[in-house]
Amino acid sequence: TFNGDTAAANALDDYEEGTYTPSFGYNSDDGNKVYSTQKGSYTKIGRIVIVNICVILTNRGTGSGQVTVSLPFAVADALDGTSIEANGMCGFFSGLSSSVSTINLLASQSTSNASLHGCLGTQAAASSSFTYAFLGNASSFRFSLVYPST
Repeated sequence: TFNGDTAAANALDDYEEGTYTPSFGYNSDDGNKVYSTQKGSYTKIGRIVIVNICVILTNRGTGSGQVTVSLPFAVADALDGTSIEANGMCGFFSGLSSSVSTINLLASQSTSNASLHGCLGTQAAASSSFTYAFLGNASSFRFSLVYPST
């Protein structure tokens, strides 16, 4: 509690810092990926998680469909029962097989991963799913995301 407040509802009762091993997933097949780097760090304060991820592939393996990256905690449902989505960003990416101008993360409630979405080409056009086809065998990513956890 802070400033002499004794109300249990106002107490900070959860603080954690740690690391985890993030991984990519695909809609189908999802096999034989080879990583040179899988580093994730997080700070959890109450229900809020701040996560930083570095993933470098040396072989994208086999698969198809939407690319996702794992998170250290599940994304919470909204307290009022409405849908929650949290958005993050990719601050650096390289080694893709197609031209992409931006990559964003979208973490939906009740999941333990975030889906990748990108603006294709060089224009800041509408975001679309970032699929396996965009990955190269030497793809590198740095992500940041803040989201509410369970």
